[in-house]
Amino acid sequence: MNEINACQLFSSQQELQSQTDRWQRILNNYQQQDVFSWAVGMAKPPRRAINEAQSQMQCLLDSINQTTDIKLTEKATIHSDYRNFQRQLSIWLRKYHFKGKAFDKITTDARLICQKFLLDNDQHWSPNNIRHQLCWLGTLQKPPLLSSDQKQIEILQASAAPGISRHHWGTDFDIIDRQMNQASWNNNGKLYPTFQWLKKNASHYGFIQPYNLFDLRNKPSYMEEGWHWSYSPIANALLNYLQLHETQFNQYILSLWENREEFSYIRKQWHHFMFNVNREAYW
Repeated sequence: MNEINACQLFSSQQELQSQTDRWQRILNNYQQQDVFSWAVGMAKPPRRAINEAQSQMQCLLDSINQTTDIKLTEKATIHSDYRNFQRQLSIWLRKYHFKGKAFDKITTDARLICQKFLLDNDQHWSPNNIRHQLCWLGTLQKPPLLSSDQKQIEILQASAAPGISRHHWGTDFDIIDRQMNQASWNNNGKLYPTFQWLKKNASHYGFIQPYNLFDLRNKPSYMEEGWHWSYSPIANALLNYLQLHETQFNQYILSLWENREEFSYIRKQWHHFMFNVNREAYW
């Protein structure tokens, strides 16, 4: 690993693993309660973790903006990074109670359940669409067609439940694409060249794509997100810690969700969404 202008540059998986091991030792010196509070967004990440991850992301963005290999319509920047538990909770509850702007992707299962209310070109849930309201909310006379569990499955296409979002960690960043549209990152999409550049170069700054091709990860899990990149030395060390203490962490996270209906599905499936992610860098 070389350090140039405060940027840590990694040239191999071995060097990345060495930095991960360093963070593993740091975490082992913390109180378990402090690590859990950090992981679920109830406490801010340690300043040293935020500084390292943000510095590395800035180095990556600077490199993107300086390259002539890709053309961007605007400067590469961060559109979302750290979010605490309360912020993630507000996002989750807004979607669950079907308010605000359109969100996420309508799944095949939901399309079958709500087929009489959904058109072929309805790709995202729109709380302002009366047909979508009839499916999601029902009426005074008729219950919603989607169960509580199914609503959470729809939300989990692209939004994590509060407490298991990687954005709580200070290591994960949504970059470049404000619209977060995966079609832009796919073959022939306007950001496809940028995606190919990131797959070739992001690892040198320590970054991985945690939500890669859906078929490469076990189900259930989130859809692919080309815009979401994670500083792996800290993120993987934290993920390893939580897996090692999964029984205790399970008790902790369930206490935050209590028995609320908004978390009926994720209470049973949270470990899949947290641990079934890509942890490897592209080289």
